[in-house]
Amino acid sequence: MSDWKNISVISCVGGSGEELSVIKQSRTGRTSATLAMDSQDGTTDRYVLGNGAEVEPLDTNRFVLLDTREIVTRVS
Repeated sequence: MSDWKNISVISCVGGSGEELSVIKQSRTGRTSATLAMDSQDGTTDRYVLGNGAEVEPLDTNRFVLLDTREIVTRVS
């Protein structure tokens, strides 16, 4: 199984104004990660913070931090 590859870095802001980056990662093959999303082309995507903690996408502009359940929003 291959390693995760960074696809994009998404600048976000939290409810109290803190800035953070959500990283979209992808790899080929299957994964057992709970929040990883399999696509039709055989790749698996996931979203993580810089420290590797997974975040859950709500839509293309919002993500949930799993440890605090805080919603962060993409900035332009």
